[in-house]
Amino acid sequence: MPAMQYFEKAQTTFKPPLIANENAYLGDVVSSESTDPEKPISGGFYRLEKGTPLVYTYTYDEIKIIVDGHFYISDETGKEVKAEKGDVFFFPKGSKITFKTDDFGLGFFVGQRKKDVLCLKSHKVYPPNPNPNSLKHTSQSFLQGLSNRDVMRMEQPFDTNDLRIYRRFSQLFTKRYYLGDGGDGIVHAYEHKSSKALVAVKTPHAFTSESDRIKVTKRFEAEIENLSIVQQHTHIAGMLAWSSTPMAIFLPFCELGDLTSYVVKWKSEQKRQRKTIQRISEVTIWKCLHDMVLALDYLHNKCENYGYTHNDIKPDNILVEIPKSWKMEDGIPDEPIFRLTDFARMTREHPTESAQSTRFCGTPEYAPPFNERGALRPSGDIWALGGTLQTLALGVYPIQSHEAFSDSRRSQEKFVPHLIDKNAWKKSHWRHLIPTTFRPLSATKEELISDFDVHDSIVIEEFYPNRPWEHKPYSKRLDRWYQWMFEKDEKKRATAKILVRYCVPAIARKILVARAEERALECFERARALRDKVVMKQQSRVAEV
Repeated sequence: MPAMQYFEKAQTTFKPPLIANENAYLGDVVSSESTDPEKPISGGFYRLEKGTPLVYTYTYDEIKIIVDGHFYISDETGKEVKAEKGDVFFFPKGSKITFKTDDFGLGFFVGQRKKDVLCLKSHKVYPPNPNPNSLKHTSQSFLQGLSNRDVMRMEQPFDTNDLRIYRRFSQLFTKRYYLGDGGDGIVHAYEHKSSKALVAVKTPHAFTSESDRIKVTKRFEAEIENLSIVQQHTHIAGMLAWSSTPMAIFLPFCELGDLTSYVVKWKSEQKRQRKTIQRISEVTIWKCLHDMVLALDYLHNKCENYGYTHNDIKPDNILVEIPKSWKMEDGIPDEPIFRLTDFARMTREHPTESAQSTRFCGTPEYAPPFNERGALRPSGDIWALGGTLQTLALGVYPIQSHEAFSDSRRSQEKFVPHLIDKNAWKKSHWRHLIPTTFRPLSATKEELISDFDVHDSIVIEEFYPNRPWEHKPYSKRLDRWYQWMFEKDEKKRATAKILVRYCVPAIARKILVARAEERALECFERARALRDKVVMKQQSRVAEV
């Protein structure tokens, strides 16, 4: 059985001919039939949109270069890879290949084939496009030695070199609004004056002493170094540029903010639309799982020659981007693009070396179990991703409630703050003492309160402004994968590599099922509400009589 060959991030030296109509799915654009009729070589564009996968058996050897977007490509050996821009594949004659995508993919193919299969009549071939720049998804060129960051810079509507020099940057950009802040700095949106494009700019907090300046400088230098290692990935918000005077890191702007902001916007929209079921869609949770697993697999297994650990996975460090094909008049997308950010605490992990002795330094609400906090391993990222999904789905911090923690401390005759003393609970000392915990997403609201320690103290108030906490169960399909991330034995816990192999390929189908189930459930809830309304009217009429 012939197996495909995969050359990850192979660099090309040609400029692809821009003569394919953007509505064409397959079209030969070059052929050597006239010069060698017995063994013609032909090439062209192949485009696949989100939808039904394509299964194709090759009748000749072919090389495919991914020009834009991405595919998920697998063969009969069971091997599957994510093909991204710049990747090169060799498909031998006789190989049966499956192509699929959750967005779009555009590839340029070239192969030598027999004359009798030169151009199948069933393949519609389009004439050259008189305006090649109208191709939304076609890259203009690829140059030898082009790095991922260079590609990112080419796609920006401004010269990223202008970001490095403060005088130049201040002339070309205007500060627009505040985006957020954390322990390492504050982020603002800046607008490019001519193109109106936005860029996120992270600057350090103001320091009041020389020791603060040294500490802040070291943190920023560490983050810049880490971002230089990570470079660009579809689900990582990589660095566009950095400046030393003044210190600043320039990052892609994600329109929907971080995961917390996204949830608030989503629920506000549901309230305006008077949805019967007001919760984060299961579709969104599957999509977040999909994107973050791919980001962590890249970080843990494919970034340079070492594995790296993020060490601070949480909702605030996941940015949300609008898909290219989405129109904002359609509302907040339930399948946005999720991108991991904030690599200030990233550390290196080599599989042949013991785990680093550095203690956990991330956010305590998303920390791994206490016995894992003395060493930084990729398994801690997986636990934190599980905690992040719990927050996304349930609207609570993935920790023991203050009420349960207080009862436990008092039973041991140990001091604990009063439940109403919110300032005390925000202190680092108590935050690090409270354990993180698993809660099933498929449980009912009543079960979560009675059996899984959901109390007001851990409910995220931003998600439920001026109203009580509520919940509708999610599917057990989702729960099974999510629960594996909370395996207390880190050796048995899911890894990014395993999730990419077994979970990610099935998510597109699970999203379709979840969407259909939620539409049906919404219809049932509307019917129930209408029935209750009719019953109340009838009872009112009977009472009047």
